[in-house]
Amino acid sequence: MIGSARRFAGALRYRPATLLALALLAIVVVSALAAAIVAPHDPILQHRDAFLAPPFWLADGRPEFLLGTDAAGRDVLSRILYGARVSLVFGAIVTLLAGAVGGAAGVASAVWQGWVGGVLERLVDIVQTLPVLVLALAVIAILGPGQVPAIIALSIALLPGFARIARAATLAQLGKEYALASRALGGASFHLIRWVVLPNIGGPLVVQGTLALSEAILGLAALGFLGLGLTPPTPEWGTMLADGRPYVLNAWWTVVVPGGAILVTVLSLNLAADGLREALDPKAPIATGPNT
Repeated sequence: MIGSARRFAGALRYRPATLLALALLAIVVVSALAAAIVAPHDPILQHRDAFLAPPFWLADGRPEFLLGTDAAGRDVLSRILYGARVSLVFGAIVTLLAGAVGGAAGVASAVWQGWVGGVLERLVDIVQTLPVLVLALAVIAILGPGQVPAIIALSIALLPGFARIARAATLAQLGKEYALASRALGGASFHLIRWVVLPNIGGPLVVQGTLALSEAILGLAALGFLGLGLTPPTPEWGTMLADGRPYVLNAWWTVVVPGGAILVTVLSLNLAADGLREALDPKAPIATGPNT
């Protein structure tokens, strides 16, 4: 734990991009948690006297909508704040489901390398051959649009990444001398999983989980943009992009603001994952200067 903390501190000290990413993520998380407090308006309330109002639109001499309104007269800033909550909660659920099922499949295929492992590997290979969005669209075509089908679709699409990481990490641990000694002494498979595998594969799975969270948020936005995600009038960044697309030339804020929120969040998660990988990888060199 101390070694990981030291590595992470080194990554932060000499990698300002990682530090900036964590700061931006903190802002997004705090904004999502405090949306009900800091949002100036109800995110689904329509202001019928302010359709497509520009940013800093003045009402009675004071700015009423800091980021303008959309075509339905809803405050863009409030919808962005509540949309952050939707995206983070949705992404966390998808990541946890994909991580639990994919991680279990990867560990099982490494521990039981007979027909069980073969079947699991082939299933993961089949899922991995399809792009994330294509697979999500196929699942939604069967189950129909909505929140639960979108969660199931993206969880299945992101499952192979966890399975591959868990399998590789498990095989690496099972090849260690203490694991071989435990097997030679008659240690059961579940004993190996509990005491040898699980305590040592958390790092790679955490890094994969951070990347999967960014993919889940991006996938939700893509489904929302296509009209297959969460049902309106739920504030969601992809749906906001789709709603603002017809007005991009004369109301740029309806597209730029939600697009910027998606870009900042996904990019920050990817940069944070890179810092986590360095902190949790015991073989990675500890940063000691700008050129390391």
